This record gives sequence, structure tokens and C-alpha cells, in this order.
Amino acid sequence: MNHTTICAPVPVPIWSVRQIIGEMGGKARVSDITERVRQRIRERRLALALTQEQLCEQAQISIDSVSRIENGQRVPSLTTLESIAKALGISVARLVESEQTTAPADSNLAVITHRLRTQPPAVVAAAEQMIAALIAAVTTVQKRD
Repeated sequence: MNHTTICAPVPVPIWSVRQIIGEMGGKARVSDITERVRQRIRERRLALALTQEQLCEQAQISIDSVSRIENGQRVPSLTTLESIAKALGISVARLVESEQTTAPADSNLAVITHRLRTQPPAVVAAAEQMIAALIAAVTTVQKRD
């Protein structure tokens, strides 16, 4: 399988990650931002249990691009970054911000939501019932303590 032609290429971008520097007041170096973006894409992809190929398909970019971005060999354009963020269920800002402002619980909730998004309604309904039962059980135990 030729990994560079799995998905349709993203159009040539107008912006690049380098232009984010101006919006951030020039305080961060390009290498700092690209390293942060690279790590967050990989971490989020792994948290969602997605392969590079699956992320490529969802973001409609080539697997070569995902691999090169994650390995620090390519700086993604904003267009590519937007496609990846959408496929990962997060905002572009979340990928580039200097501090992680989202609580771990929010991140876990996003992972669960992403996984349920592809499931049939019966599975989603069953998950809702299980979560309600779990919350009720934990609440009961906490009241006893």
C-alpha cells in the first residue's frame, strides 16, 4: 500500500504555524510551538486509539504528513492543523496554546465523546445507562462514607 496516496491532499495553505508567532506576541520560538503541536497531536491520537492511517483518513491528509509532523520533520500549515484538530475533536488553539488549560476530566470526556460518536444509537444508549448506574453507585458509596 502506498501510504502517500491514501487520502486526498489538503490544498496549499495560505497561513503557516510560523504566522501564529505574531498572534502570540512573539514570545514563543517556532521550534517550541512546533514541538508542542507535534506532541499534542501524537498524544491525542494515541488517547483516541487512532493509528496514523486512521487520523489521515479522518483529517483527509496523507499519512506521510501525519508521520512527518509527529516526528518533527514537517511544520503543518494552519489548514492541515485545522483538519487534524477537527479529526481529533479539539480546537487548533488547544494544539498550540502554551499551557494546558483543560482539566484532565475534560480531556477524558472528549475521548469518550469521540469514541461514542462513531457508535450506533443502541451502543450510545447502553453507554448512557451504564454511566448513570455507575454515578448512582458511586454516589451511594460516598453517602455511606
